[in-house]
Amino acid sequence: MKRATIICLFFSFMTTLTAQSYRTSAGLRFDSDKALGITIQQKIYENYTLEGLVLTNTNNGSTSTALFVEQHQKFLFKNFNIYFGVGLHKTWLDSDKVETEEKGGSGPAGIVGIEASMGRFNFSWDVQPKANVWGGERFFNMNSGFSIRYIIVKKKKKKINWKFWEKWQKDKKGKKGEKKWWEIRDKN
Repeated sequence: MKRATIICLFFSFMTTLTAQSYRTSAGLRFDSDKALGITIQQKIYENYTLEGLVLTNTNNGSTSTALFVEQHQKFLFKNFNIYFGVGLHKTWLDSDKVETEEKGGSGPAGIVGIEASMGRFNFSWDVQPKANVWGGERFFNMNSGFSIRYIIVKKKKKKINWKFWEKWQKDKKGKKGEKKWWEIRDKN
């Protein structure tokens, strides 16, 4: 009985989730390396979004930014998806809190994650591998994060024309100025 109840609750919750149901969203991001920041996503083409991140690390006071182009794919349920992408990142270190003369790192970055939307809120968890090609303490960095975004602009819903016969009748009439074969008179 317990198992059946849990399964029913799980599926009823999952049916209310929706993914990529937005054009623009913005919110908070909590990173695994104790960074807190903002995230903004903008849909740029069918399954593609542009995501910008600005984070501040609470341990060392560093500030980092990242910009990603992501591709979203539907997964399991409507409005629940996986995504992956590439981009660039840059970190600025706070010289007062850092003991070494290290410069902040910058270079290419990747992102892989899962995302779900419910109502006007979007939830995502992702992993970001980063390479510090220019500067940085280590060449390779990896962190994960959880984002909660508010959907500012929802995706436009496609209207389905259930009156298919109207389109059929328009096609049957032909284009303006075009005559049907039975309307053409032989002038000879």
